[in-house]
Amino acid sequence: MNDTEASTHSLIGITEGASIADAARLMQRKGIGLVGVYAQDARHLIGVLSERDVTLVASRNLDPASTRVTEAMTIHPVIVEGPVARSQALKLMQARHIRHLIVRERGGDHVLSMRDLVDHE
Repeated sequence: MNDTEASTHSLIGITEGASIADAARLMQRKGIGLVGVYAQDARHLIGVLSERDVTLVASRNLDPASTRVTEAMTIHPVIVEGPVARSQALKLMQARHIRHLIVRERGGDHVLSMRDLVDHE
């Protein structure tokens, strides 16, 4: 694997009061598999919600329109200060068994997915 700097994407966010249905629509519209969940001030990242989390809500027969993102999100996502080398990102994602890594760089939250690393090869 080429050990260049990993290319990240801006983390698309939703606020903590949003429903799972709101998040699912946003994810579908943007073609993404993860959203950041932000406090009501829209500045502080409090968690992340993935496609897997949305699927889990559906599998438990919970109503996506009334279930809040905070009820299904992952709290304490893995966050690194960027930039990050591709090999470092891959090792961290494998060690923590995660498919998305939050990278704080260029004054904001960004995301790097396992797919970004694989598709680059």
